[in-house]
Amino acid sequence: MPEKDRKALAILRILDQAGEPMGSSHLAAELRDYGVDLTGRAVRYQLQRLDEAGFRIRSAW
Repeated sequence: MPEKDRKALAILRILDQAGEPMGSSHLAAELRDYGVDLTGRAVRYQLQRLDEAGFRIRSAW
């Protein structure tokens, strides 16, 4: 599996398990458990890609 797909899948898995909005810094910390080392900024970029691809629906906070 390509690295970018592995990162995206890990992000979606964590968000699904959390069941509530999660900040990029907290998400980056959780990703380390999946062996994915991303900064908060890199997580925001990945979230933007997922949004553009239609994998996430942003809710009002």
